[in-house]
Amino acid sequence: MLRIASQAEWFFQIQWFAPAKLPAREGVDNGEAVFLKTFSSLVIVWAWAAVAWGQTTAIEATATEPAPLRIVSFSPALSQFVVDLGRGDWIVGVADHDTAAPEGLPVVGNYLAPHVERLLSLRPTHVLAMVGKEGPDARLVEWAARGQFELLLYPTPHSVREILDMLAGVDAGRTNLGRALRAQDRARELSRLITYRLSAISQAVKDAAAIPPRVLLVFNPNPLWASGPGSVEDDLLCNYLHASNAAGDLGGVAVVLDRERLLELRPDVVLFMLPGAPPIDDFAQDPRPSLFRGLDVPAVEQNRFEVIGDPRVLLIQSTAVDQIAARLAMAIHPDKAGAIRKIMQSNPPPSEVSSAPPADVPLPATKPSEAPETMPSIPMTTPVHGSDPWGGAVEQGHVDGQ
Repeated sequence: MLRIASQAEWFFQIQWFAPAKLPAREGVDNGEAVFLKTFSSLVIVWAWAAVAWGQTTAIEATATEPAPLRIVSFSPALSQFVVDLGRGDWIVGVADHDTAAPEGLPVVGNYLAPHVERLLSLRPTHVLAMVGKEGPDARLVEWAARGQFELLLYPTPHSVREILDMLAGVDAGRTNLGRALRAQDRARELSRLITYRLSAISQAVKDAAAIPPRVLLVFNPNPLWASGPGSVEDDLLCNYLHASNAAGDLGGVAVVLDRERLLELRPDVVLFMLPGAPPIDDFAQDPRPSLFRGLDVPAVEQNRFEVIGDPRVLLIQSTAVDQIAARLAMAIHPDKAGAIRKIMQSNPPPSEVSSAPPADVPLPATKPSEAPETMPSIPMTTPVHGSDPWGGAVEQGHVDGQ
């Protein structure tokens, strides 16, 4: 505005205070000369004001609409956060095997072994990484310190609460993703939607069985890797899905099991967490449950083996947590599948719902006959909270909050 004011001052000095001479013309008296000068000056003032107004408008538009960020994500789970916050088009680079981000993006290694030259060539403004005890690669820290980009590090979450904190929580030590991606309203609405769904699912299944079933979540069939204590999966099973983790007493977030240990654990239900995998049609011939064949455990006696083939099943540490929780709940409590589907099709009530499990929340009406036998397949690139993967009424405008 100072620049514009100085232009105006200069203009009026030139036009009104500097001596001006009009060429003498026959038939033009002094009155007409003054009129012509005044008229021409007004035209020039109008033209200058129009240009100045356009410049000011452009400046104000630029100030209110900052340039999009250029994000490199070193974690598929963080990419899912970004996509669900409506910022998927801001991602310019991804880590190996990232199926959550839009397809066709440049790959820059992983956070333990990044391709730094390729990373810098993408000119990122922000680099996101989900790190464990080992921390990030020292080169990422070094380049961030040099001002090449802002490095946002998030610890691997071990509970639903930590996922929601990453999304929209208040933490003095780091910036939540909603704030970092300029999507705070959307983050709060998404957090409320996830909270509502998990609480409602917890309420729906709390009386499904007198004794919570012992569930084994398998991530690799042979050798058999299963989810142990201190994981998001363990939190979901024990605190939301009215089940217990069959490997919950073992050490480590992921545990390796043999036939002898499986006999000791005696799972009631075995769920294979294999993205995109087909169901088990023939227990006797399918290689995936081969380690269980012949074992005297309830899961074998009752044939309780199921594949959770949702493409995002390994993104349970992200904003897909409610989607995966619904899949797990339907596999563990098949008689509650109709109620769970209704929950996933509905919007949260206007009032705030506590995230403490279990919570008493109103459940949509359902009938036993509405329970589907299988779940629909959902493409990995679908922004799961901005679309309608459950065939229901959840609308993007509700989740956006903007």
